[in-house]
Amino acid sequence: MEEVASGLGRALYLTLRWFVLVALFEIVLYWYGYGTIKLFTFGKYPQKSSIDKTLCAVLGFISLCCTLFLVSFLFKNVT
Repeated sequence: MEEVASGLGRALYLTLRWFVLVALFEIVLYWYGYGTIKLFTFGKYPQKSSIDKTLCAVLGFISLCCTLFLVSFLFKNVT
């Protein structure tokens, strides 16, 4: 009986982990990258016909890391 419960618990954990990762990488980072690209290209790229989701997500991750670094750097002496 423990093996069945353990298997179901592991399946539930993996499913929830997959949903969280999908939500993080494909939704949050995509839109952060999409907005970053739009900001730096003054709205010319990406066009609706040529949206590359992977590029937007990777650029979203990079720009989020840079943003967090800048915020931590600027507020490191604030107490």
